[in-house]
Amino acid sequence: LLFSDVPANAIYMWDGKRAAPFLAPSGYQGFPLPATLREAGSNGLAIGRGGLLLADSGTRAIVRVDLATRQRTILAESFEGKRFNSPNDLVLARSGDIYFTDPPFGLTNTQKSTLRELTYTGVFRLSPGNQVHLIADNLSPNGIALSPDNRTLYVTDTAGWVAMVLDGSGAATGE
Repeated sequence: LLFSDVPANAIYMWDGKRAAPFLAPSGYQGFPLPATLREAGSNGLAIGRGGLLLADSGTRAIVRVDLATRQRTILAESFEGKRFNSPNDLVLARSGDIYFTDPPFGLTNTQKSTLRELTYTGVFRLSPGNQVHLIADNLSPNGIALSPDNRTLYVTDTAGWVAMVLDGSGAATGE
């Protein structure tokens, strides 16, 4: 079992008896942490697409880490030429699509951060070809999950859970 410690900028492996460091730093690679970042580490994790997938709050990107070499590859860091806020959580669909939330939690001053390039907090889909698609821009998203049949996307919002029906291409058709 792998899990993130966001403030510590580390991923740990639990073997059933104890937790041991697996990857540090897990997010932002520089030192010291710039004053503009509140949370440098990775958050959401999934195994797929040839490695460990990270919602990397500190780097503000979706990243794949090769499990053998620990080599990091940025899969996406922007939408329509604007950097993500701080990707927070992700889920991998059977199709290879990665759905992720992008609140500003990793940035100092969150909503008021001067680093923000997107004027909204979004839910996105990263296709297997690494094209980024906007799913929703009207939420304050955090957690994200898929139904077992991969036809409903669930996203936490400040008001509670939102369920979105997905069509055959992975796009949201409604709530």
